[in-house]
Amino acid sequence: TKITMTNKKINQMTDSELQEFATWIKTEIAKEFYGVDHVVDVLLTGYYLSFVRPRMSNVILWGRGGFGKSELVRKFFELIGEAARVFDFSKETTVERLLGGQNLAIWRDEGIEYFNLDLSVFSHSYGIWEEALSAPASVLAMMRNPLASGTFSQNQQVYAVQSKFIVICTNATPSDFQGDRDTAALLERFPYQLMVDWSHLDDSSKSAGYRFICKKIMPTMKSSDAEIFAETAVGEDISPRTLISAISALKFLVKMNPLNSAADALQMMGYVAANADVLRQQRQRIVLDAALNKCTKSISDVTHNVVSMFNSPNKDKVGIPLLQAAQQLLDAAKFEIRNVAESVKADVPDAMDSLTVKLSDINKIEIQLQGIAGKLALGG
Repeated sequence: TKITMTNKKINQMTDSELQEFATWIKTEIAKEFYGVDHVVDVLLTGYYLSFVRPRMSNVILWGRGGFGKSELVRKFFELIGEAARVFDFSKETTVERLLGGQNLAIWRDEGIEYFNLDLSVFSHSYGIWEEALSAPASVLAMMRNPLASGTFSQNQQVYAVQSKFIVICTNATPSDFQGDRDTAALLERFPYQLMVDWSHLDDSSKSAGYRFICKKIMPTMKSSDAEIFAETAVGEDISPRTLISAISALKFLVKMNPLNSAADALQMMGYVAANADVLRQQRQRIVLDAALNKCTKSISDVTHNVVSMFNSPNKDKVGIPLLQAAQQLLDAAKFEIRNVAESVKADVPDAMDSLTVKLSDINKIEIQLQGIAGKLALGG
């Protein structure tokens, strides 16, 4: 169970309490995210040290999109009971926007450039800076000094930076900015930098991770579909976010046609399912089994009708109509079998054995019916 985090900050915990809390955090996050214990370690480290070195123990989680960096960080702050302000950066981000916009009243009355710093990126103790490294160099350079000194000062406006712990989530690679001195200086305030993806996992662990996602998003998914999703995702290096989109597509596709599968959902997204040939054979077998069941019922109905005919006191009057009805059922069964045989012979050759047995059974019954018809014609 969760220890009393709301009443006791992480820096006030004993070692045993800290261990208990870290275990609880990882357990909760593992319910939604796969293979991220090492990421949680980094976040907990930065958060803990922020009580000792505020603004100097920040974290950068980087790597290609689709592995849940932003969602994981939001969940982390939720679990530790801290409200974090999310700020979205882009190439169009300006210094003015970063600082909360100009105070137009002061500009109008005094002609001085003042900013609404209570709305700025530095106005909250905890921050999630989305794609901060995509901001223009001038913006990145401006953030360096306030984070280092804890104060923003301009035009007689002095503001105490509230930031204690910041996490940047970005698709950019921090090492790409080493040649830019201003950005490199800013990144020194973010000493904990971790690539978030599944490159640390072997194929078996990745497959388990994809299956975890399948079960979480679609609990009723067939094991064969989960296998197709997992094997294809490993082979194609599909991100978890992309897989979730494919699973969402499958949930709709099976509503339209229960025979739709993971391969159909993957094809919609431009991927060829792993073991596509095996999957096609599996689907053909579903059709085959349905046809054979129908044929078996037809044969059973014929047998029942023949038995009923001989048990009837008016068998000489109803015999011929019953025989005709029985023959129609057998004809329908033969037609169904031949249709299925034509459709599956290329992909499921061994299924022809079952079909041949069924045709043989039908032939035997037809011979019996012919004998009965002959007796009836002779008045026997």
